[in-house]
Amino acid sequence: MRREAIIAVLLLGCKSPRAAPSRPSPAVVDVPFVAEEEAPAVAPPRPVAPASDVRALSQGIDAFAWSLFATQRTLAGNRVVSPAAVAVTLAMTASLDRGAAAEQVRATLAPGLDAARLHDAAGTLLRDWQSPLADASGALAAQRIFVSQGVRFDDAVNARLRAVYGAPIGVVDTGGPEGARRRIDGFIAARTRGAIAATVPEHAVVADAPVIAASGARVRFVCEGDVSSVRFRVGGVTPSDARAALCRGGVRSARGDGFTLLRVPSRDARYTLDVMLPDEGARLAAFEASHARAAYDAAAAALQPDAGAVNLPSLHIAHAAPEGLRSALIAAGLDALFDPDRCDLARPGRHGGWASELFHRARFELDAATERAPEGGTPVHAVDRPFVFVLRDASRATVLAIGHVVEP
Repeated sequence: MRREAIIAVLLLGCKSPRAAPSRPSPAVVDVPFVAEEEAPAVAPPRPVAPASDVRALSQGIDAFAWSLFATQRTLAGNRVVSPAAVAVTLAMTASLDRGAAAEQVRATLAPGLDAARLHDAAGTLLRDWQSPLADASGALAAQRIFVSQGVRFDDAVNARLRAVYGAPIGVVDTGGPEGARRRIDGFIAARTRGAIAATVPEHAVVADAPVIAASGARVRFVCEGDVSSVRFRVGGVTPSDARAALCRGGVRSARGDGFTLLRVPSRDARYTLDVMLPDEGARLAAFEASHARAAYDAAAAALQPDAGAVNLPSLHIAHAAPEGLRSALIAAGLDALFDPDRCDLARPGRHGGWASELFHRARFELDAATERAPEGGTPVHAVDRPFVFVLRDASRATVLAIGHVVEP
């Protein structure tokens, strides 16, 4: 399965000037613009967080995933969000803050870690996602904070972003918002090898916004199996023939309250795809409203080996939050980042900078390993009606994607 998450664009603004307290001016750096095609894919040595810290962050992302998806699942059509990518973008942006916003992000994503350990864990997760892709399962991630020409930051801030995330600050001209949008889109497209062509909606760059944070991820999931077909009931009602992937080997299953949970490993066992398939006759909207993380966790704890195969529709899903994720993140308790009176970005000589929006785009694809016709005789779980899915990095258990499918 391939899934690409184009993730997050944060527009940040500044409060009206106010007098700064007297203190020595910190060292600053004017950051040159690095052309998208010249930007290194991976920076020199980056900190590696202890496994326990990465696990703590993954657990925080797990909880964050369900609250984030709850804000998107009521929108029409197929939906997918990448909690891990949004979380890393939040961590990067929080590294610029000196107060409430940074503390809220830390408390939401990894309450047991201090700020330095949170950033090392987020950088480690990000680094671990990078892989060659080709025809196998894999992922690419892209992220960067862009600043408007003339904006200056502590050199220590830029060094930290480079060292931890492999993403030093870049420069754009927000005086020409559409040009800035195209530059950001170009960077993401280059890092995802052209898979993500457009991240920032037209006219979304605010002319006077000093900072824009952008993040994206491309993930491909390939199961061990063959190409097949499935008669999928669109919206749970209208049948439609669709190309499918008959995934076999390593399948696990469990019964939940009103649904079946199916777990399918990728061919290389690096990722797992969990499918929550509601019982016949259940409406997806009603199912999602009553089945969230607790129901999923209970079924996941009961998973058992299953000798059958899983016939999943081949998926090509792209979703962008139509108005960004600002409202969703505020509802999740991350309001300080968007509050001019509580967010204080690390800008020498000035106080107060805040995020005006976080734009997020995700892409998800699933494929079978071979094009041959499937062999008969194997019991099959037919995923032939709307369902919820959760994609994880198997080694870290990090939720890379969560969404639902109503029409292949």
